[in-house]
Amino acid sequence: MSEASGRHGLGVRILAFGRDLKRAKNLIEKSGVSFFSRDIRDPLKIDNRVDYIFHCASMTKSRDMISDPVSVIKTSLDGTKNILELAREKQVKSIVYLSSMEVYGNTDPSLEFVTEDIQGFIDLTSPRGCYPMSKRMCECMCNCWHAQYGVPVKTARLAQTFGAGTPKTDSRVFGVGIRMNSLSKPKQFLELHGKPIILHTIKHFERHDNIDAICVVCVASWIGELKFLLQRYSVRKVSLIAEGGNSPQESVYKEMSKNNIDKL
Repeated sequence: MSEASGRHGLGVRILAFGRDLKRAKNLIEKSGVSFFSRDIRDPLKIDNRVDYIFHCASMTKSRDMISDPVSVIKTSLDGTKNILELAREKQVKSIVYLSSMEVYGNTDPSLEFVTEDIQGFIDLTSPRGCYPMSKRMCECMCNCWHAQYGVPVKTARLAQTFGAGTPKTDSRVFGVGIRMNSLSKPKQFLELHGKPIILHTIKHFERHDNIDAICVVCVASWIGELKFLLQRYSVRKVSLIAEGGNSPQESVYKEMSKNNIDKL
């Protein structure tokens, strides 16, 4: 947007707010964006005119939702209140709030599709529920600020998004079980309808007539358990189990290396 403004002489100035100055510098150093170090949980004071706001701030790591649910809630609710009050004060032309698909909760699996008016189940006894419930409340706040004060807010419900600012160590990229309230095992080994999730997946490939061999990339410490499961459930087509790497990219590389291809 900043580049387009410069190219076409739009006169747009973009102000970005965040807490991690070092991370922001790597992203916007040459973008023409002005960065300000702020905690969104504190009231926001801006002297400049503000026409449009994109409210993107949220704690989205599943690990944080388990270990620090109070901060997840405060960031969502206090942050959204501060943004809506800023929008009201500045009489902005429009504000976009980035919500989440998690507001739908656990919906009826028999439904062909889920519409915006369907609200599924969210477990209020689980700390993990802090994120979807706070997102629901933030959407309600947006609607209330619009109804009572005329703040022109729109909501977009996103799935997980990854970009240039996502650290390579971000646990959301990996197959961990936190999203399913499991800290003791990878989610692939959690049981679903009486057997581990990974077996449901492998069995689909096993039954396919055009598939002769299957290679599974597995966390090193769980390879023994995987071999036991393959034997227990009489899986015949898995011809190679490759040890996973420290990232999805490394795991794919290790599996697709020449030696492993030759084994297949």
